[in-house]
Amino acid sequence: VPNYMVPHERNWREFAPEQPHPDIPYQCASVPFAARGHHWQGPGCENGCQVTGTFYACAPPESQTPGIPIEPSIRSGEALALSDCRLHICLYYREILVKEVTTSSPEGCRISHGQSYEVSSLDQVIFPYPEDNGQRKNIEKLLNHLERGVILWMAPDGLYAKRLCQSRIYWDGPLALCSDRPNKLERDQTCKLFDTQQFLAELQAFAHHGRPLPRYQVALCFGEEFPDPQRQRKLITAHVEPMFARQLYYFAQQNSGHLLRGYDLPELVTSPEDYHRSIRHSSIQE
Repeated sequence: VPNYMVPHERNWREFAPEQPHPDIPYQCASVPFAARGHHWQGPGCENGCQVTGTFYACAPPESQTPGIPIEPSIRSGEALALSDCRLHICLYYREILVKEVTTSSPEGCRISHGQSYEVSSLDQVIFPYPEDNGQRKNIEKLLNHLERGVILWMAPDGLYAKRLCQSRIYWDGPLALCSDRPNKLERDQTCKLFDTQQFLAELQAFAHHGRPLPRYQVALCFGEEFPDPQRQRKLITAHVEPMFARQLYYFAQQNSGHLLRGYDLPELVTSPEDYHRSIRHSSIQE
């Protein structure tokens, strides 16, 4: 071959510069494991050159957080969850709606009875005085023990609650350990009621595989054990819904599961910033 030189007889200046490779488009359907970069450095050569590189590998399954992996198509749902801290709350006396509010404070809200004199940025959701003369005495008896109430707040990974009042509070929801017997909120202890990633994964399973729609509503029952098949009509209850989950649920329901197959939700995101904040509810003392 004309002008061919054996590689070891060529000077390093005679090598043509390496041409950049064009980017190859690649779209991953799912990302089950997080990629980790490993830096590699080869031994030094006689001419003073050294080769380095970075290789990528998937972490083993056992090192990952248990749960269903979230596809890239659901990232808009995650963005919505991170930016929307609102809670839709309905208060009931004997299954009759007496108040309906949507909270907006990033710090969360307090469901209680009576005026709170504490300086706080929490939204206050106050149980009204009962108008039903037949149940007023029993309801007021329970309301008297709700002075400090229960605190609810949205964090990036889900909905949390902390009971501060003397009254017992029982709850039911997607993360309830027991479905056939009461789940109690312990006093002054933080309890997770709703998991964001689990909801998005189950919503994704509904869209792609026809699975049942996920649960997102949390029920609180004040002063009485709940759930109780023998007495379903409780004196005082509250239904709590994360607004982002409520919106995604109804949209998926109305569009027959096509939510995650090509629809994006930028107009529903209330803030461009990630919803990262330090919640200090655990420091609240009796």
